[in-house]
Amino acid sequence: MAETFRNDYFSVDVDRARGLVTLTRSAAPFPSLEAIARIYGEVEPALARETGLKLLFDLRQGPPGRNDPEFERAIERWRKKLSGFSRQAILVRSMAGKLQVQRLAKQDDRAAHVFTDEREALRYLGEP
Repeated sequence: MAETFRNDYFSVDVDRARGLVTLTRSAAPFPSLEAIARIYGEVEPALARETGLKLLFDLRQGPPGRNDPEFERAIERWRKKLSGFSRQAILVRSMAGKLQVQRLAKQDDRAAHVFTDEREALRYLGEP
């Protein structure tokens, strides 16, 4: 697996042999709502090069989830951009995180395959 991108908030690792992209959220909180577009804009080109592969979005190390309307609006455009992968699994730390991600996916009118167990997420993605 080769790391293709890293900033203070995300890393992108690609394993082309497995057809798998791993997007990992760091523990660093976003400095402001206004900075979110810039931060996602930095990671977006690294992911755009890898569409068609499978995606594992690992949120487990991220800061505590936010569910305030302003934050959810700030990340809405980004959530919809993750649809270019052949299959995707979202890995969260808790059941509350799982419920939040599922709620946001339903709000976006898309399916979300959310897991708290990495082995289950990888099995869903077709990994041994």
